Amino acid sequence: MSRTAGSTRPTGGQRPPRPPFSVGTKVLLAALLAVPVVFGLAVPLYASETPALAGIPFFFWFQFALIPVSAVMTGTAFLVTSKHERDHRRQR
Repeated sequence: MSRTAGSTRPTGGQRPPRPPFSVGTKVLLAALLAVPVVFGLAVPLYASETPALAGIPFFFWFQFALIPVSAVMTGTAFLVTSKHERDHRRQR
């Protein structure tokens, strides 16, 4: 099935529309994704040499520590989204 001009029908390979999220879920997802971004961009919060960790200034080790934290928070947001879509599919 192909799209014709002016047609709003999806083609055969398209996914169904994503179910709407509740306000609470939207807030949770926004918080999970915003925390690493805000901390990564708020340089004045970590622009110092102390406390040093094994001789590495705080400025550097904080950024390295933020990498796994960001991965965990992004992964958690993905799992929440996947669970929401899976639950919605079961209800159909």
